[in-house]
Parts: sequence; structure tokens; C-alpha cells
Amino acid sequence: MKNRFFLVLLLCFSLLLTACQTKDKPTAKLLGITKMTPAASLQQEQYVTLDEKTHTISKDKFILLNFWATWCIPCQKELADFEKLESKFKGNLQVVAINIGESKEKIQSFTTKHPTKLTIAVDKNKKWETYINPPSFPLTLLVTKDHKIIGTVMGARKWNNTAWQTYFQTLLNQKKAN
Repeated sequence: MKNRFFLVLLLCFSLLLTACQTKDKPTAKLLGITKMTPAASLQQEQYVTLDEKTHTISKDKFILLNFWATWCIPCQKELADFEKLESKFKGNLQVVAINIGESKEKIQSFTTKHPTKLTIAVDKNKKWETYINPPSFPLTLLVTKDHKIIGTVMGARKWNNTAWQTYFQTLLNQKKAN
């Protein structure tokens, strides 16, 4: 009887401990991430920046591909948060903000009025618009170092908060362990 009581007590304590740990670690579901299972491969996609240079998505950083437009007020608000988040994880996380459907001149006019250190890309040949076909803005893809899309986030978020920082730190720590 004592053994059974001890076992039940140990089980209850374990469940309580697990519940407390879960509360401290934000999950994808709580952050509004739609998980991609299995993860889709990005297949070495390239992007063109405002200076008309072509780049390949990095293989040494976790990438947030953000699809946005200058007329989208929530998109505009996210850019500042993305900049702070990228700065916090400098060298390990990069945000590539890909503008969909607008001219280079319009984007440059916007970035002149709202300077940012983020990588701003132009969907010059509508390659990304065709590939992703975002149903609304903003749309963000979470891409691992091995170019796997592990999740999507529809709509604006406050990216530079403790929950997101913890989430990304957990992802980065998992990749270092592997």
C-alpha cells in the first residue's frame, strides 16, 4: 500500500513539475505558429535586395522570411520589432523582408521615410508571390539553417518580446545540440 501511495505521489509531482516547465517555454501553438509537418524544403531560394544584388538564403542562420507591403500598417509595425529581434540574435537569426507586389521605387521611398537595418527584398519577377501566394499580409515563414520551413505565422505579432525570444533561443539551442 505504501508503495502504491508513493508511486501516485511521485506521478503527481512529475505532472506538476512538467506543467510548470511548459508554462515557462512558449509553444508554437501559443505563439500562433502553424507548424509544417513534415517541414517543407525551401530549396535554395534566392532574393533580390533594393540594390539589385541577388542573394541566396543563408545556411548558417535561422531565417524569418517576412512577406509584406508598404501599405500594410501591421507590416510596418512589425519591421521595428524584427530589427530588434535580429539584433538580439545577431549572427544566428536573419530577417528577410520580401515586399510583394510593389515597385522598387515605392519600396525605396518607404525605406527612406522609415529607415531599417533589415534586409529588404523586392519580388522583381513575382517569383516569391507565385511560390508562396500569401493570402494576406503580413505572412512570416520560419526557416531552419537546412532550409526547412518549420512553420508559418499569419498576421502581425510583437516579435521582440520574451515569449518569441525564448522560442527562438530554444530552436537555436536545439540546432546546436544536433
